Amino acid sequence: NVRRILFPLALCLIWTCCLDSPAEVSTTFLRPQDTIASYWHSMIERRPFAALECFASAKPTDVEQMMALPDLVELRCIDFELADRGRGSVDVAYTVQYRTNMGDSLAAFRTGDRLILTQKGWKIFMPLLMARTDS
Repeated sequence: NVRRILFPLALCLIWTCCLDSPAEVSTTFLRPQDTIASYWHSMIERRPFAALECFASAKPTDVEQMMALPDLVELRCIDFELADRGRGSVDVAYTVQYRTNMGDSLAAFRTGDRLILTQKGWKIFMPLLMARTDS
């Protein structure tokens, strides 16, 4: 019977296609800027394990080495500049603006990260620089 042959064959084909399809990437990691914003957002909310998910090769024990941010009322990342390094790697320079009290003016520093494209999206490979700016 042809049905007995085609049905298992069709199931195998569907199963193989599902295995070969790429994993769905979270919107958190779709673009390098999204990953960086997610990292800082997780840090300001004191969610270090969520912040670790933004890194390419982080281990849960790395949480112990993360520096906690002071209490902030506002933090945002602006002025992203991307430099494509090829082979799924980019250097991203950006400014972090923050405010510790509602009446304070924004303070800022310029920093950057190297990100790599993984099966789970863009992940931070390593920090690049940090320089204080006047705002």
